[in-house]
Amino acid sequence: SAIGIFVGKTLPKNLSLEFIIPLMFLALAVPFLHKKPYIITAVISAIIMVLTRGIPYNGGFFLAVFFGMIGGVVAKRRFVHAD
Repeated sequence: SAIGIFVGKTLPKNLSLEFIIPLMFLALAVPFLHKKPYIITAVISAIIMVLTRGIPYNGGFFLAVFFGMIGGVVAKRRFVHAD
C-alpha cells in the first residue's frame, strides 16, 4: 500500500525480520478489530504472549494462540447472543 511505501523508507536499515514480521501481522489484524469478541481475543493473546515470552521453542506463542482462541469463542458466544 501507499502507507507501506512511505513509512518503509523511514525505518532504520538495521532492523531485522524479527521486527518487520510482527508489524506485518499487526497490519493484517487491525482491520478486524471492530467488534468486541475480536478485541478481546487480541488482548488475551497479547497478555499471554507477554507473560510467557520466556518459554523455549516459542511455547508462549502457542499458549497465546490457544488461550486467545478460547477467549474469542467465549466472548463471541457472550456478545453475539447479547445483541
